[in-house]
Amino acid sequence: MRRLEDLRSPLAFLLGKSKLEKALQGLSFAPDVQPSRPGNSMLRGVPRGMEDRIRQVILEVTPEQRIVRILVHGADDSITEYRLDNQRENVEVPENKFRFTAPPGAEIVEDESGQ
Repeated sequence: MRRLEDLRSPLAFLLGKSKLEKALQGLSFAPDVQPSRPGNSMLRGVPRGMEDRIRQVILEVTPEQRIVRILVHGADDSITEYRLDNQRENVEVPENKFRFTAPPGAEIVEDESGQ
């Protein structure tokens, strides 16, 4: 979670780890891209320092300034789409939701880097 440089991860924007103006060169409206819901705005930018892997990122933003869709256009002509529905903030999550138990017979690989 410390390094959120990969723009294919919507976490960089959603967690406030990336200011759009700094992360995306040429940030502008994308009137040629249809939003999934009327009234939403479409923004386009080119990721800084990732031009060799990602051509552009398109964000769909609600009037309340929530990102509801992210389209990542790869240099290889791939498109990765994230849709974010039913967003809620400051929801309490029970501690037991964060416990992972490996299924029987699963191989467990420990990270020796200490991260």
